[in-house]
Amino acid sequence: MRNLFFLQEQREFQGELMQRLESIQFLRGLAAFAVLLFHICTLSNDYSGGVFFAPFVSIGNAGVDLFFVISGFVMVVTTYEKFDVPSTAARFAVHRLSRIYPPYWILSGALLLYYIYNPAGVNSKQGGADLAASFLLTPSPLLPLLPVAWTLMHEVLFYFVFFIAICFLPRENLGKALAMWAAAVFLKIATDWSGSGFELNTLLLHPFNLEFISGALIGLLYKRRGPFSMRISTLFLSSGLVLFFVVGVFLQRSKDVDLNAAPLRVFLFGIPSLFLFAGCFSINFRRSGLQGILTRMGDYSYSLYLTHILLIHLAYRLITRKLNITLTFQSNGVLALFLIFLCIFSGWMFFIFIEKSSCAAFLRFIENLLRVKGRISGDHSKSMNPNVRQGQVGEESGQR
Repeated sequence: MRNLFFLQEQREFQGELMQRLESIQFLRGLAAFAVLLFHICTLSNDYSGGVFFAPFVSIGNAGVDLFFVISGFVMVVTTYEKFDVPSTAARFAVHRLSRIYPPYWILSGALLLYYIYNPAGVNSKQGGADLAASFLLTPSPLLPLLPVAWTLMHEVLFYFVFFIAICFLPRENLGKALAMWAAAVFLKIATDWSGSGFELNTLLLHPFNLEFISGALIGLLYKRRGPFSMRISTLFLSSGLVLFFVVGVFLQRSKDVDLNAAPLRVFLFGIPSLFLFAGCFSINFRRSGLQGILTRMGDYSYSLYLTHILLIHLAYRLITRKLNITLTFQSNGVLALFLIFLCIFSGWMFFIFIEKSSCAAFLRFIENLLRVKGRISGDHSKSMNPNVRQGQVGEESGQR
């Protein structure tokens, strides 16, 4: 009976690890691309009267939820073997700091200059920005300078909780601790969910944590039992696709769904994302054709996620406000195609010339500063390998 659900052979289990990592990169690329399309379409509401927006395109924002599921999974898989080793917590913290902050600080620094010049031009509708929290990604009632970085606030909190777990929990109790956290979140939703903003008390019991936790639990299941069989994976994948289709139809017909209500959003986007992730994990994705495009996009999904929103705003403002051009559906469609290629190319260039070098430099600096025993990741060219990059929101957040 167990063979129906899991691939049992240890040799096959180990041999398919790289395949699983390629599937993660594919899903990261898919999530980043979905968020890109969502922002291109939804920002037409602000700049061109919504001529290029339809309610169902909000489903693209589910890329953020998919990023969160992936993040929880990867954190467990990459730390599981050495979870009880004393140095693992330090290794985890240093690696996470070096992956998230350097490219984010560079963009935030550029935005800070613009914010000083024109404070009303950054997050004015949301009450401005908390500068300290923007750079540290710590809890705050306001958005960061970089709008999509709200997802990174959730990421950093989850990293911190996971860091505490590594420090104080034996590995065999990790699943129980995650289940208890999930139960506390469900209890909060059922009794008194009125959370808004990004304060600590809101983030700790936020429904988004259920997506991290679900990914982490799949990671535990994978490490203990092996990957799902193809039959079960196909069932998960089919269910995820059907659920996304149903959600898209629901959004289009309802039109006034408040996706800022986090419990509803997690229900609509988190469950299909979990099924999609579980289903894709056993598929052999290759770096060729359309699969290859999305898989390679997954390599630089974090850079794409961070940079795309700025380019979209810049293009819309230039065309509609500086050049005073009124966008029709057709002209907005042409602009959308241009922005897709521009954002993808710019994200790739930012990854090649900014993200990789800044992360490498920061990693060397923090290793020396904290005097972590031994190399955290060996040759940094290996640590920058996309196959071992953890939890991006996105990606690719935004996700974010």
